[in-house]
Amino acid sequence: MVHTLDIEKIKSVTDKCEYYDYITDYDIEYDDEFTFEFINWYRDVIFLYDIKDNRELDTMKWIDKSVYLYLTDNIYKREFMKKFNTFTFNMKFRKEMVNKIIFFSREYQDKFYLYLFSSRWI
Repeated sequence: MVHTLDIEKIKSVTDKCEYYDYITDYDIEYDDEFTFEFINWYRDVIFLYDIKDNRELDTMKWIDKSVYLYLTDNIYKREFMKKFNTFTFNMKFRKEMVNKIIFFSREYQDKFYLYLFSSRWI
C-alpha cells in the first residue's frame, strides 16, 4: 500500500513513536516472513493515525510498543506467534488487528508485572 505523506507528519509520528527507528531498521532474518510482514504492516499502519487525537495517539504508541516487544522480548514473541501465527497483515481488517494486538500486549504486560512483583522474596 502506498501513502502520500508530508514531511511534518512523518516527523511528528516518528517523534511520538519512540521505537520507530529501531523497528524500521531491524535486521530481519532471511526466512522470517512473518516478521517481515509485521514490520511492513507497522510501517503502513502507523501513519494512518492522527496524533492530535489523544485516543489515536495512544493506539499508535501501543502499536509501536507491541512491535518493539515482538522484536526484543523472546517470551512475548513466542506467545504472540502462538496467538497470531495465522494472522494475515491486511489493511482491510486493520482496526480489528490493531485491537487484538493491543489487547494481547496489555494482557502480556499485566502478566509480566504480576510475575515480576510476585516472584520477589520477602
